[in-house]
Amino acid sequence: MAPVINSITGQTDQAKKSLATGGNRTGGSNAGILQLLDKSRGAVMDAIGKAKPAAAAGVESTGKEMAGIGLSETGQGLGATTSAASIFSKLADQAITSRGQSQKIHDDAVQQWADVVSAILFGA
Repeated sequence: MAPVINSITGQTDQAKKSLATGGNRTGGSNAGILQLLDKSRGAVMDAIGKAKPAAAAGVESTGKEMAGIGLSETGQGLGATTSAASIFSKLADQAITSRGQSQKIHDDAVQQWADVVSAILFGA
């Protein structure tokens, strides 16, 4: 938008200078300058109005892209959560199995000591 607006205001400035140097001293050039300013404002507003649909389409497109990215990342997050839950479940199962194995090793060791003590005390 800046190049278009700069072009419009530059043309208006040139026209104002022409009126100022060639205009009369009775104030007639003031009306011409005011008309130039009104015309310049109108041209700027027209340029902005014409640019709005394209800008809105760009915003819409960007919004759709961002929504797509958000949905994709949400899916990845849910997938990661599912993977984490699966890993946690496997680790919990392994911990329970390991604890059971440790308890069996302990129970076997205690039984071996009990057998040795029993053999010493009772001669079995």
